[in-house]
Amino acid sequence: MFLENSLRATDPTGADGRIRLFVTSRKSTPVNVSISCEAIGFSGSYTVMDEQFQTVEVDTSIRLTETEKVADKGLLITADDEISVYIVNMEGLSVDGSLIIPTEALGTEYITTTWTPERRTSLFGIAGTLDSTNVVIKSTQEITFDGTTHAAGTNISLTLDRLEAFQASSESDFSGTEIYSDQPIAVFSGNKKTRVTDGASSNTADHLEEMLVPITQWGKEFYTTPTPGTTTRGHYIRLTAGEDAVNYWVTGTSDFSSNGTLTNKADFADITVPAATYVSIISDKPISAFKFILSQTTGTTEAADPAMIMLVPTVQWKTAYTVISPPAASGTYEHYLAIVVESGREDTLVHDNEAFNVTDYPWNSIPGTNYVGTWIPVVEGAHTLSNTDSIGQFSGYLYGKQLAESYGFPLGMRNELSNAPCVVTASVIGDGTDNDCDGRVDEENCAADPADDDGDGNEDEDCAAPHCGTPPSDANANITGTNYNYPESITYTCHENCTIQGTEDTSESIQCQSDGTWTAHTPCDCSGDDGGGGDVAGDPHVMINVKGVDKPVCFDFTAPAGKVIQILSVPSKNLVVNAKMVSEEIESRPGSGHAYYLGEAVIRMGNFWVHVGAETHYMNIGGKVERWGPAFQRNYIAKFGNEKVPVAVRILKQDRYRMAVHISHLATIVIARFNNHLDVLVTKLDESLWPAGGIVGQAMTVEASLTMDQNDEKLGQLKFEGFNEYQTVELQNRSKMGALEKQEEYFGHRVDCWHKDGIPIGKVHDFKVKDLYSRKTKIAK
Repeated sequence: MFLENSLRATDPTGADGRIRLFVTSRKSTPVNVSISCEAIGFSGSYTVMDEQFQTVEVDTSIRLTETEKVADKGLLITADDEISVYIVNMEGLSVDGSLIIPTEALGTEYITTTWTPERRTSLFGIAGTLDSTNVVIKSTQEITFDGTTHAAGTNISLTLDRLEAFQASSESDFSGTEIYSDQPIAVFSGNKKTRVTDGASSNTADHLEEMLVPITQWGKEFYTTPTPGTTTRGHYIRLTAGEDAVNYWVTGTSDFSSNGTLTNKADFADITVPAATYVSIISDKPISAFKFILSQTTGTTEAADPAMIMLVPTVQWKTAYTVISPPAASGTYEHYLAIVVESGREDTLVHDNEAFNVTDYPWNSIPGTNYVGTWIPVVEGAHTLSNTDSIGQFSGYLYGKQLAESYGFPLGMRNELSNAPCVVTASVIGDGTDNDCDGRVDEENCAADPADDDGDGNEDEDCAAPHCGTPPSDANANITGTNYNYPESITYTCHENCTIQGTEDTSESIQCQSDGTWTAHTPCDCSGDDGGGGDVAGDPHVMINVKGVDKPVCFDFTAPAGKVIQILSVPSKNLVVNAKMVSEEIESRPGSGHAYYLGEAVIRMGNFWVHVGAETHYMNIGGKVERWGPAFQRNYIAKFGNEKVPVAVRILKQDRYRMAVHISHLATIVIARFNNHLDVLVTKLDESLWPAGGIVGQAMTVEASLTMDQNDEKLGQLKFEGFNEYQTVELQNRSKMGALEKQEEYFGHRVDCWHKDGIPIGKVHDFKVKDLYSRKTKIAK
C-alpha cells in the first residue's frame, strides 16, 4: 500500500506523480520477482541479481486517500530468493522513500511516528497479510471511519483481509498511536505533506513516509550522523517509548546532550540536534528513533526539504547491504550515503567493490562511545556495501536532495526479534539470532582462532557468517557476484570458446564455506580456441565521415598487445582519448593483416578522466575517484588552466556496459564493455550505438586530430591515479594503417567505406578533423 501524497498546485492532475519500486539482490544467480496489485490491475515479472536492479513504476491510483478501507490495494511482492526493496512516493516537490520490510519480519504490535502537520494531514496505513485479521487501533487523534467518529484515546476495531488496506488521516499529529492485531500486518506512517522547521522562516514542505517495524524489533542503542550536505542545518530526532518508564540519554559532538524519561508506553520526545553533530542514543528499555530533516530556510540557496528516516538500533545492524539511490522525477538529486560503524572496523568497509573512500570525508568519533561516522556523496543507481570483517556490523541511510525536494531511508536491517523473550540456543553460523541472549547478534568471529570477541567471558557462542575474501582469479572467465560471506556463492563464466578444464561446462559456481575459505575452482581452459586466449572476435578500425566525401573513410591497423592507440586529441582543450591493445587474433583478414582487440581505454580532459577496462570502470574528477554502475548519471566541470568545460556522464538505458561521456560541444565518446574487450566510439549520443566492432569515430569538433604519425613513435599513457599503478607504453606507429574499400555496419545501416574518390593513403597522417562534419548533440535524459 502507499500513503496519500499531495498534488502540486501547478499539476492538479498529478501528471508529475510517480510510484517507483527499486528491487535488487546480492545473489550471484538470477532471482525471479513477481509484483502485483489487483485493485489497479497491475502485475509484472522481473529478474534481479548482484549489482543489478529493476525499477518498477506503479500507477499512482494505488495510493489511498483520506480515511478509507479499500480491498486489494496492498501490493504483493514475491521472489524465489532474497531481495531488497525500496519505494519512492513522488509528486511535484513532494517526495519520500522507504525501506520495505519482508513479510516474515512483520508483527502484531506497532506504534506510529508522524510529524505535526503544519501544511497537510498526518497519516498511517495498515495492510493485511492474511484473511480475517482483527485490528485494534488506539489513536492519539479523533478518527471518523465508516460513519462513526472515534474520539482520541478510544479503540477502533476493524477487520482486514489479505492485501486489504486501511488509511487514517488527521490534521493533528498521529505520533504515539498504538496498533494491535491477531495476525501479522504491514504498517506505514508519515505525512501527506508538511514543513519541519526549527523556528527559522521556511516555506518548503515535503511528503513523509516510512514503513514501520513492530515493537519486537526496537532497540536501546542508536547512532547517527549530521544531515549530509550541510554544515548549517541540524535535524530533529523523535524517540518513542515501547514500554512504560523509559529513560534515555542522547549525547553528541561539541558537548551536546539531552536526557529524559518517557513516562508511559507510546509517549514520545523530540530532540533538537545542532548542525554538524554526530549523535548516540541510549535507553534502558526499547524505543524507536526517527530522524526528521529540516525544511529549506527561506532566502537560502542550499537545497533542503523535510525527510523522515528510521534509525536502526545496533542489534539490527548487518555487515552487507545492496541499496538504490533513486532518480528524481525531474531534475537531479544530490545523493549521500551516511555510515556509522564501530571504531577499528571502518578500514575494512567496501563500497561498490572498492575500499571505502573517505579521503575528503574523514571518520568522526562519536563522543563517549566506540563508534565513528561519516557521510559521502554517491552517484545515482545501485550500490553494494559490505565489511570484510565478519563482525564489523554497520548501519546508515541514503539521503537525496535538490531544491525544495528530498528523500531518505535506512540501508536495511536484520529484523531480529530483539525485544521478544530470549532463549539461549546453540550457535548456528550467521543465523541472525541472539544465541547467547546478550542483546547482540552474530558478534563472534568463529572462523578465526577461538577468542572472546564480545568480551563476555565466552568464546564463539554466537557465530557471525565469515567473510571469505577475494575469490580465486581466472583470466579466462568473468566472475558474477560480490557477496563474499558464508554461505553465498559466486559464478565463473568462461570466455567465448572456453570451458571449465576437463569438462564441456562453460560456467562453475563456488561457495564461501563456514571456515572462511572458498570451495575449489577449476580454471577455464581456452587451449582449444583457435583465436587464442578466448578473445571475442573483433575488427578494430576508425570510421570517420569526411566533408565532401560521400562515404566514410575507414582505417584498419595492426598493433601488438600493450600498444596504445590515440583515438582522439584536442590539444587546445587538453582532451585525449587513448585505448590499449590486448590479445592478438591469429586469423588473417584481407587488407588488415591480423586483428586485435581494445582492452582498456582512458578519456582525459584536464582534471577529469575516465578509465574503463575489462573488469574496471572508474571516474576521477579533481583527484576524487568513484566507480560507475547501473543508471549512473552525473554532471561535472572539467578544469584545465582557467577554462571550465561541462562534462555529462550517462550509463545508457540502465545498462552498466554502455557509458556515454559528453564533453560540452567537443565530442561524445561511448565506451561499451564486453566480456574481454571494449568498443570505443566517438559518436552522436542520440544515434544507434552499435556499428561494427572496434573503434568507430565520428568527430564532433573542428579542432580534434587523429594524430596518425607516419614516422615518429610517441609515448602514450594509461595512468590510474589512486590505484598505485602507473604505466607508460609506446603509442602505436600509425604508418601501418591503411584506408580500405569495404562494407561495414554503421549506425544500423550497411555502408560502403571510402574508395578511390577519398583521401590517398599516403596523406592520412595528422589528418585534421576540421574537414569533418560538425553536428550538434543533445544529452539523453
